[in-house]
Amino acid sequence: MTEDESQAAAEDLAKRLRLLMDVAVAESGTEPTYSQIANYLHERGTNLSRSRWTYMINGHRYVQDPAVFEGLAEYFDVDAAFLLGEDGAATPEKV
Repeated sequence: MTEDESQAAAEDLAKRLRLLMDVAVAESGTEPTYSQIANYLHERGTNLSRSRWTYMINGHRYVQDPAVFEGLAEYFDVDAAFLLGEDGAATPEKV
């Protein structure tokens, strides 16, 4: 992956994460916190540092960690393929 491709992937992931955060606000009335998300992942054996979360949510750096993607997909109740922006991945109905 070139640097430009990596940056584009990071920005795309950030857009999807922000979209899912907005859906969570619409569903619950509050935005999930980093601590809530990190604790959810930790309970499933996956570590998410605050800096990694910041990179991901702001599109600063593309993170390639399947365990993190699977955990976030579970947290937001979406298919990991959507979160990853895979070709042909369906947009969740709730989005």
